[in-house]
Amino acid sequence: MAKQKCCLGLDISTSVIGLAILDDKDCKIVELIPVKFDKDKDVWEKSSVFESVLKTQILAKYDIVKVAIEEPLKAFQSGGSSAQTLILL
Repeated sequence: MAKQKCCLGLDISTSVIGLAILDDKDCKIVELIPVKFDKDKDVWEKSSVFESVLKTQILAKYDIVKVAIEEPLKAFQSGGSSAQTLILL
């Protein structure tokens, strides 16, 4: 059976990455997945956690045809990520 064609949306920070799976035809939300990170993990450990979720929960189930990442400039608004966080990412 063929996998469902979907788009992957990413909202990235150092404490959590929000994943939105959207149907490629009608853009309806198929699944939302938060990937939360322990504060004591370094960036490489967080990358490994994200890679595992991506492989097992996303790529194993869906045919990702497009990827969209939140615009960095929006993060400089009140309550958003700092420049230091954006540089790290």
